[in-house]
Amino acid sequence: MSKSEHFTYKLIVLGQSCTANAHAAIGKTCLTLRYTENTYSETVKCTVGVDFKSRSIDIDEIKVRLNIFDTAGQ
Repeated sequence: MSKSEHFTYKLIVLGQSCTANAHAAIGKTCLTLRYTENTYSETVKCTVGVDFKSRSIDIDEIKVRLNIFDTAGQ
């Protein structure tokens, strides 16, 4: 296997849906934003539909791309 080989993984973040009450929020979007953008906010709006984020990481000199789909919950 070549060290420059590139892999892509698709991840789906699932869980309960958000409600208008901020204390009942689950945290899927906060978790996704923290991992992909290294940010945190206590006032994130509820996701409508699906949000998409991406991040590239190196594992033992192999490039890996993570496509993360943040769902609104069902």
